[in-house]
Amino acid sequence: ALGAFEVLLVLAFYGAYRACATYWIEVAPDIIRVNGLFRQRAFPFSSLGKVALLEGGGRGPRYVVALYDRQEKPVRKLSSEVAGFEEMVALIRERAFAAGTPYCYRDKWGCWTT
Repeated sequence: ALGAFEVLLVLAFYGAYRACATYWIEVAPDIIRVNGLFRQRAFPFSSLGKVALLEGGGRGPRYVVALYDRQEKPVRKLSSEVAGFEEMVALIRERAFAAGTPYCYRDKWGCWTT
């Protein structure tokens, strides 16, 4: 039983390492690609209804970039815990503006600015 526990523990650490090593976000001129452990998702700016930078309060990440579809439903959230988050937000804002996708900011009190 102890040997099986050790094997499961090593596999869990290896799985966590692989998940971190394979995760990346690419912001191309017309699309945002997010690669995870098991699949890659693509979010074209033309299909997004809005991109929002949300400021959190309390637990969780300080900032989150939320991607919304045309029906105002969130389709993906990108946490500020990603390396190079500030540069990524600036690039997303620039590319969203170029594609005509609305970009807005919501502070921790719920006030929106565009």
